[in-house]
Amino acid sequence: MFGTLLMSQAVISSMKQRGGGSIVMIGTMAARKPEAGLAGYGASKAAILSATQSFASELGVHKIRVNCVVPGFIDGAHLRTFFKTEAERLGQSEDDVYQRLASRNVLRHIATSDEVAAAVLFFASHMSSAITGQSLDVNCGEWFG
Repeated sequence: MFGTLLMSQAVISSMKQRGGGSIVMIGTMAARKPEAGLAGYGASKAAILSATQSFASELGVHKIRVNCVVPGFIDGAHLRTFFKTEAERLGQSEDDVYQRLASRNVLRHIATSDEVAAAVLFFASHMSSAITGQSLDVNCGEWFG
């Protein structure tokens, strides 16, 4: 949370001088679907969702838009390590573990980093020029918020 706020504060002055801009915060599904043992993490990510709206309210007058991308699981090296560990533990293939996790999503797919990046680029671009204070879940339909 504090890193997100500090980074946002670091660019606000220059964005005001330039006549506007776009801040894209990154959240996580832990803010929407709390899990036991992750209270601090989930609460800090929920605070980012609130900060998105607060910054949007304060900075809109300066033509600075503030939005948040909220990814679910992201298919990549870290998650693939989890698949391998789980597959060994359960005596299954890594693909079986992937399919089990992906089956929780209506698209039966786990978002890639490129798919999450596309959402960030959308918010950073002029295509979202009339959007501020919003959160976009990028989770292949795991959660409808």
